[in-house]
Amino acid sequence: MLSLIEMRSNSGALSLMRIPQLAGTVEIGEVEFPSLRRNPLKDPSRRLVVVYLPPNYQKETKRYPLIVALAGFLGASLSFLNFDPFAPNLVQQADQLIKKGLPPFILAIPDGFTQYGGSQYKNSTATGQYEDMIVDDFISWLQKNFRVSSSIGLVGKSSGGYGALMLGMKHPEIFSALACHSGDMYFDWCYKRDIPIAAQVIGQYKNVE
Repeated sequence: MLSLIEMRSNSGALSLMRIPQLAGTVEIGEVEFPSLRRNPLKDPSRRLVVVYLPPNYQKETKRYPLIVALAGFLGASLSFLNFDPFAPNLVQQADQLIKKGLPPFILAIPDGFTQYGGSQYKNSTATGQYEDMIVDDFISWLQKNFRVSSSIGLVGKSSGGYGALMLGMKHPEIFSALACHSGDMYFDWCYKRDIPIAAQVIGQYKNVE
């Protein structure tokens, strides 16, 4: 069985792609995130997002639980659509679980990429307001455009795992469940040793540039 991916352009026109073995539908579109406007890196505030809708979504009127998935460092929304001949990607896994009897849900994937490779999904003077992007902009956009219930879960891997754990704990009024897979954290152990090394290298020159 073939399902359709709807790719929404700025003009509103739709082009269709086909992905095999999906019972649900995937929509890929550009979303404007006000929280990212005027970010210090001048990274775009318009981002590609991926939304998976379960089978029969278009035929029904009920609301569905939402799962938001956060990509890891150097990843973006489209990273979860990577083709692997030996294993299903995240969207295919969600589709398979629903076909096997898991209650249907909406899966939404934002783009938290920056020029540095990632944002840790935090509000930062170095990268921008990426916590606000998820908690304020993305969730409200999903609630406005899709039939999302009050049950919202957050999942991520690596830096996305850290983001899921951090945002889920900070905002229990929004997220009722979270899952952290191989979360990139314990930063004192991971990165603190690199700071004096970097300072020594920078010190050999007249300025940072």
